[in-house]
Amino acid sequence: GGLSLPCLICGISTAGIDRRRAETGLAANVGNDAPPRPPFAQDWRRIARMGAVGAVGQIFISLSNMPVKLDGRAIIEGILSLGYLSLVVLPLAAGSRVGHQLRREGVPFHRPGAHEVVGGAACGVLVGGGLSLLAILIANFDLREPLVNWSPILADLLAFNRGTAFAVLIWLALGAAVGAAGGLLRVVPPAARRVLWTMVLTLFGAAVLESLTTDLAEGMGIEGAVDWFYAPRGGLTISGAIVLALGSAVLAVAGRGRIRQARARIDSLEGPARNRANLGLILATGAVLVILPMFAGKLTNELLANVGLFVLLALGLNIVVGLAGILDLGYVAFFAVGSYSAAVLTAATSPKIHPELPWFVALFGVVVLTGLVGLFIGAPVIRMRGDYLSSTWCSPSARSPSTSRGGWSGRASAARGWPCARTRPWPRQWASTRSTSSCWRSWWGRCSARSAGRSSRRRWAQCSPPAS
Repeated sequence: GGLSLPCLICGISTAGIDRRRAETGLAANVGNDAPPRPPFAQDWRRIARMGAVGAVGQIFISLSNMPVKLDGRAIIEGILSLGYLSLVVLPLAAGSRVGHQLRREGVPFHRPGAHEVVGGAACGVLVGGGLSLLAILIANFDLREPLVNWSPILADLLAFNRGTAFAVLIWLALGAAVGAAGGLLRVVPPAARRVLWTMVLTLFGAAVLESLTTDLAEGMGIEGAVDWFYAPRGGLTISGAIVLALGSAVLAVAGRGRIRQARARIDSLEGPARNRANLGLILATGAVLVILPMFAGKLTNELLANVGLFVLLALGLNIVVGLAGILDLGYVAFFAVGSYSAAVLTAATSPKIHPELPWFVALFGVVVLTGLVGLFIGAPVIRMRGDYLSSTWCSPSARSPSTSRGGWSGRASAARGWPCARTRPWPRQWASTRSTSSCWRSWWGRCSARSAGRSSRRRWAQCSPPAS
């Protein structure tokens, strides 16, 4: 007796779908909207419950040291930082949620009004009271032994460096104001709410992606314009934030529904027209990915390279597990073959390859070599099925680290100074604790390959490890 996990997930998903349908008014026989409720006719028990949960959440966020660590990252210079932003999210969410109504059959749906604003303010006061209580506790009790982040630094952050009494009053006031703003979001029309969220997300994204934006601007030679938006010590300037907010609002109003219409238009195409549209999108995306690294800086190129690697890993997983239906991660070995082959062919310190090959020339050679390795491994196991096939394909993945460190690419790794890059039966760094595991695997792999087909006594005499 009990609910299984799939049944529980299915039940939660079904409940979520029904709730969303009820919220959007898709349920049958929904009555007309009722007039707004009186401002103080609140469900105080619900407000107290949600406020208490929010207060506990505020204390948890503060004691996780998130506000202190993020306080050095400014969003708007001299006004807001990521640390303080992490402390106003919960009052906003609680103030908006406390005025939530479900559209149900036979139940009146009251139009939002002052009732939602008052309820949000009351809930925000309770959520902000959690930080007020935390400021009082930090000032009077020392609990740094069990709670390592219980520190005067956090107390100064909560009090804005002005004392405990100021911390108590300011967080009660900020909680009420932010909670009322959350309730006000339910009063404004959906179009205005969409514009407000667009402005907020634009400012947040511009501040968080400051390093990436600056790097792109330097690569394109427009760093002067970007310096006007960002302050010297980080964060948006006030004038830059105003311009970005107004620009995002204009784009949100002008482009309302354009993306959805374009997507619906593409989805409605069929046959050759749909193929041409897909080809055009693929060519446009490829052109952007080819042209962007030419103007981007080092940070952007490294980020794009990491994104590309993970995309390739996801595509490989989709082919092996999704299309072939094999629970196997052995395809990662081919990434090792390709990466080490590219390093050997293009590195300036590679032995016996002088001068090194250009990257585009080496790319074709690496693709051919990786395909031959896949053919060499796949041909003998083509008749296997199920778990046996998965186990066979996992062995190259397990063998590739030792092979790459001490096998066919040993000379290339020796040029880079990696451990265990030697051609002896066992490496000189045998006593090093840092490289013991990798050297043991490499030594064992070489000895196993050399001793294939010999008697056990002769194999043991040749492959026994050194006494030291």
